[in-house]
Amino acid sequence: MCGDSSNEFYEIEAVRSNLLVAGSVVIGGRSRRVTKIMTFKMSWLKNNWADLI
Repeated sequence: MCGDSSNEFYEIEAVRSNLLVAGSVVIGGRSRRVTKIMTFKMSWLKNNWADLI
């Protein structure tokens, strides 16, 4: 889904027909509306998250 990029943001309405996407999530016991999701390649995860831990 990222194409040539290592990560990409999508509006929920743009991907709802292709993916199962929740309209809300619970964070700290409070429900929050989700309007965008980010997809990423494993290289992005490694460089921007896993290697930092």
